[in-house]
Amino acid sequence: MCYNATTSATAFTISVLCSIYLIYSGNKTHNNVDIFAGIATFMIGLMQLLEYVLWKNQDCNWINKYASMSIPVVLYLQIIVFHIANKYLYNATSPTYDNVYIIMNILFAIYVICLLVWLSDQKLCSKPSANSCRLVWAPFEKLLNYKYGSYNVGWVLLLLGFLFYIQFGIPLNGLFYLQRSFSVHKHNYPIRNIFPYITIIAALVYTIVTDGKRMSDTFGSMWCFLCVSYGIVSIMHI
Repeated sequence: MCYNATTSATAFTISVLCSIYLIYSGNKTHNNVDIFAGIATFMIGLMQLLEYVLWKNQDCNWINKYASMSIPVVLYLQIIVFHIANKYLYNATSPTYDNVYIIMNILFAIYVICLLVWLSDQKLCSKPSANSCRLVWAPFEKLLNYKYGSYNVGWVLLLLGFLFYIQFGIPLNGLFYLQRSFSVHKHNYPIRNIFPYITIIAALVYTIVTDGKRMSDTFGSMWCFLCVSYGIVSIMHI
């Protein structure tokens, strides 16, 4: 997460400009990898648009609540958009993987719908954390603290959603399609390909090292960083 409305708006603007350039350049040069990177950059940047809305509504009104509830929806849409773009741009098909992907997306959709139904009855307000000036996403904070009886099962549910997301959504629609797509395409940018993975792994390692005390800050910073840097790295063609 960026640390105020201005930085969120700036990050979103940069992601949109990078996305437009990559899609335009990709169309002009018939470089589908650039087009895909442009789509990915825009979808990542959408998180900062949501954060801008949250920053501008810090009095815990209904706008803050529904913008907070939109966060898991945008994360789910990222998976769908990446999958469609990958199949359309690369003609990447595998009946077995497609069937598994459909099943997993249905399960993830059920997960998100159940989460939204539960969140609709909760008091949500995404505000800066006590450790820093970065926003804490209220839906995941609520879920993390969810208890079933005397058992804190929220972290298990949060981990389940995270695993769905990592395996089939971020970064760039799953390792299987990445390997298949880039291996048959004339354009191959190794730094761009591994950049999201390195960023996510670094965030995970830092979270483990700090015993999860700064998890929201770490992953929030990761999103803001990816929003700005992934598009720039993609434009550099490295």
